[in-house]
Amino acid sequence: MARFRKSDQRLAKAAFYIARSSLLSVYKAMLKANGDSWSKHAVGKASRSLLKTFNNNNNSALERWIKSFKTKAAKEMFFASKFYIENLLSLPESDELNNVILGKIKLAKDKFLNELNSIYFTELEEIYNERKDKVLEAKAKIDASKYKAEISEAEAIQLANVLTNVFLKKTQARNVTIMAPLNDIYNDFRVKGFFHPKKNRPCGNSSFIKHSDAEIIRAYSALMLGLLFYYRAADNFSKVKSIVAHLRKSCIFTLARKHKKGKAWAYEVYGDDVRLEIGENSSVELPSRDYVSRLSKKFLINESFIQFNNNL
Repeated sequence: MARFRKSDQRLAKAAFYIARSSLLSVYKAMLKANGDSWSKHAVGKASRSLLKTFNNNNNSALERWIKSFKTKAAKEMFFASKFYIENLLSLPESDELNNVILGKIKLAKDKFLNELNSIYFTELEEIYNERKDKVLEAKAKIDASKYKAEISEAEAIQLANVLTNVFLKKTQARNVTIMAPLNDIYNDFRVKGFFHPKKNRPCGNSSFIKHSDAEIIRAYSALMLGLLFYYRAADNFSKVKSIVAHLRKSCIFTLARKHKKGKAWAYEVYGDDVRLEIGENSSVELPSRDYVSRLSKKFLINESFIQFNNNL
């Protein structure tokens, strides 16, 4: 759903920029014709003039403009369906979808994909026919003149199909990005005392000082793992790992502040990765720097949320 929403935003933005560019070109032409400069007053005057023109029911220019944008919108939706199909097909399939709910989701996805394919191939046929008609029309004009086209009708249709194939291959489906909201994450941690009030700089969290060392490390470990697993699929996952590194420093600063020592003391006692032995065979620790560095962007489709293991 995140991919679909992002695609819809891009389609809407693309259509908006096309409309704005076309509208501005009309304004500039009107201002140039009247000898006016580009100003708020001049644009307002041109807008009122355009509105009077648009209110004329026999405005052929407006009709051509509307037709042009409808054509652009139709092509945008065609490539949107192409994008949806490619991304749905790229989703990993699992043989373990025995769960009733997951099975229903898979059926819904398959139904959506089948109906989308039907729409896509119907529109695809129209695109081929549109180019074929244009090529045949051009050939007919040449044949009607004193010159004769050097290709037959069958060859013209074949040429039209080749041109359409090239056009479709060059026009790739949009790449969709999934971005972790870094500013929101920083602001949230800033409000809760993990970061400096005005800078993205870690600091000791005073609200944690009343807890034991083990409880502090467990709490920070849960925060770090939550970020790493929740935003694992984000394209800016490397930036998320930077936030995790800042949280490690915040943990060190919190422990140092609790014991009224400097950060050098805390690093010496707990180590760079932050680990605490709490018994002969027990310890608490943050996810190690090596473990975090080896994590890469990935969709955790078939993996359950487990406690981290440095051997993973």
